[in-house]
Amino acid sequence: MNMLRYMQPFYTDHTPKVLLTGNGLHRAFEDANWDKLLRNLSGSRFSDEKWGILKKLPYPQLAIVATGNHLNTGMKEASQLYIQSDVLPGEDTLIKKAINTGFEAILTTNYSYEIEKALCPGFHVAIGKASKYRKKTCKDKPKAETTALYNYLFVPNENSETIIWHIHGEAAIPDSMIIGHYYYGRLLSRIQTYTAETIKRYKIAERNGDLFYPRSWVDYILFGNVYIVGQGMDQSEMDLWWLMDCKKLYGKGTAVLYKPDMPQEQVMLAEACGVTPETGETPLSFVEYYEGIFSKLNGDCQD
Repeated sequence: MNMLRYMQPFYTDHTPKVLLTGNGLHRAFEDANWDKLLRNLSGSRFSDEKWGILKKLPYPQLAIVATGNHLNTGMKEASQLYIQSDVLPGEDTLIKKAINTGFEAILTTNYSYEIEKALCPGFHVAIGKASKYRKKTCKDKPKAETTALYNYLFVPNENSETIIWHIHGEAAIPDSMIIGHYYYGRLLSRIQTYTAETIKRYKIAERNGDLFYPRSWVDYILFGNVYIVGQGMDQSEMDLWWLMDCKKLYGKGTAVLYKPDMPQEQVMLAEACGVTPETGETPLSFVEYYEGIFSKLNGDCQD
């Protein structure tokens, strides 16, 4: 059973610094990407020629085809591999550099636990088992809704603690893992319902000069300065793009997407949704690329 533990509240004249990350930090050390994951899930179902054709599909639809429309089975099989995924040499240093930058919230689209393991070598979770690290910000909510919006991991590291939100689910809870358009659609529906309620709470706190109590990772996107590093923001990430658009219209703070060689159509989409694109040529070393970003942001996040 998850322990109830509330987030630190803040006044609305304060804008939290937020890191939104994904598989990019891990890929800087190992070529593990969505294509490989989905090809593994497909088994020997498709020839190389057919796979080349299927790769033209957006990832949520590609996942449906790759698993023969048996996503639940496929993700349950993959979840143990994600739990066992270890921190690679040098990856722990990069993750600690990111954490020490001064972010007030860490959001990841990864199902795996490289961040937690880098910060806490004894970190361990198991499928279907309660965890001392897993907390929630609310009670009396349906389990699926709690897992999607209100669950987080509370991890000790050296002299402090870090809160990590797995916004697309985590491997130890296989049915929380967001993959396939049905699951993205269901998550977006929950986000839309929650967003209407939390914007109303925020506006009341702003008007009355009261503290605002964040209850979900959604609050940090809507009302924070969001730095997107190591998360490519593929056009199929409809939940995140919807939130960026909502943030532009009704939220607060900025959003910056760091991505080398960003396609022009993605630059235009980012700008339309209020996201500042920071792009450039593909670096010779992605490790150095990310280190440089976190060094630059270190001063910004300490202001």
